[in-house]
Amino acid sequence: MIPSNDRLKVLVIVATLSSQAAVGGCGGRPSYPTRDGAADSPVETGSIAIDGGFGLCNTVLIQASPTSARVGQTVAVSGRLDSASAGVPAFAWSAPSGTFGDSKASSTTFECQQPGSVTVTLSVTDGGCVNTATVSIFCLAIPDAGAGGSGGGSTGGTGGSDGTGGSGATGGGMVVADTCPDHEPGTPTADCETCTKANVPLSADGDSGCCVLADPADRALCEAAVVCFTNPPGGMPNPCTLAGDATNCFCGNSDAACFTTAGAANGPCVMQARAAAKTTTPSAIQLQFNSPTSPLGRAANLVFYRGQFCPVECGVD
Repeated sequence: MIPSNDRLKVLVIVATLSSQAAVGGCGGRPSYPTRDGAADSPVETGSIAIDGGFGLCNTVLIQASPTSARVGQTVAVSGRLDSASAGVPAFAWSAPSGTFGDSKASSTTFECQQPGSVTVTLSVTDGGCVNTATVSIFCLAIPDAGAGGSGGGSTGGTGGSDGTGGSGATGGGMVVADTCPDHEPGTPTADCETCTKANVPLSADGDSGCCVLADPADRALCEAAVVCFTNPPGGMPNPCTLAGDATNCFCGNSDAACFTTAGAANGPCVMQARAAAKTTTPSAIQLQFNSPTSPLGRAANLVFYRGQFCPVECGVD
């Protein structure tokens, strides 16, 4: 039997060792019980479905046929979405000038009412999307056959906006016949035709003449310019050519301002020259006046050659 004093010492040693063991031994870090969480709580597998979409808007496709027409004539225009729509799309046509047969239909007609380039816009509302597309239509300032202008419009022509008195660049009507492919416009006699074929580069590789133009609208523009340059309907000067140079047919007496200032040109063929150039910008018209790829250039070049080589035969001053 251990004496009482010795038993006290044993209890103290045991307590001390137990305390040290609890903190991981003498001077060690405490240790804690651990367990394998994956084994105790196995991961469950499964799936989740998300029902939704990206909400992408369709692209609007638009076309016009033909892309040019005389004032008063119509062009067929149509539009559609590039992919099927979940709903019923709403169409809306608009333009700064001209009218539509049905501005709410996907396919309709556009009527030219003012000369020059017109931007036609189609807006399509499809659900929460509103997309637009545009197409350019050139309205030709070549009158159709009809009643003459009030005071100076030639018989059978449509009078222009300045028809009163027959003066002004847009006054006086004019009917232009398509003489191609038999002969170039403004060919009054057989002698003129013979002289023209002998002296004017009329082929596709040449720079003159209207008949080689494949687009009927371009050919009509060229023919109208030739007829006006050769026999202007009125205005100042008349005749407007000088040794075949048709510049004054467009510029009139505007001199240096003709190709620098919008609206300055006041010759008798302003309307026809702008239409053949397909622009109203003076500097752009100047660049096209002798261009072999432009209806205006081929018309002006034809008249120039005739004035140089066939002035008597073709009646070009």
